[in-house]
Amino acid sequence: MTALLVSLAIAGTQPAMSQSAPQHVATIPAHRLNEEWWKTRHEQRVALTAKGGIDVAFIGDSITHSWENGGKAVWAKNFAPLKSGNYGFSGDRTEHVLWRLENGEVIDAQPKVVVIMIGTNNIGHGSSTPAQTADGVEAIVGKLLGEIPGTQILLLGV
Repeated sequence: MTALLVSLAIAGTQPAMSQSAPQHVATIPAHRLNEEWWKTRHEQRVALTAKGGIDVAFIGDSITHSWENGGKAVWAKNFAPLKSGNYGFSGDRTEHVLWRLENGEVIDAQPKVVVIMIGTNNIGHGSSTPAQTADGVEAIVGKLLGEIPGTQILLLGV
């Protein structure tokens, strides 16, 4: 199903999402507001979204977040000129991305492209099965297509 969603996203069409999407940990939005750094980063990403001017939004976990640290020079050379925004949060899982999308991140910026790489922590920390993780990724793609249907989605493998 995920491959179908990505194909449809690239074609600019919105798939018919199931009315009864699976409900489990990977698909139920959850926050990490009890972690001060996470709360601060979320507030910063909401402000980035509100500012606008983002053509490419990168959504993910520490792999995406680390473009601001060890990958800073590569980001500045290759991604910053594309008017990119980094929405990576170390340790995040699919349910955290869903919560962030519902709480002011990415969507109002109306990016032209969204690059997603998420799911490592769902499987790696044992909170979700591979099938549940795929459901979580599908929910993220469905949320984005439903809210900003003209956006192209690039779904990266974990």
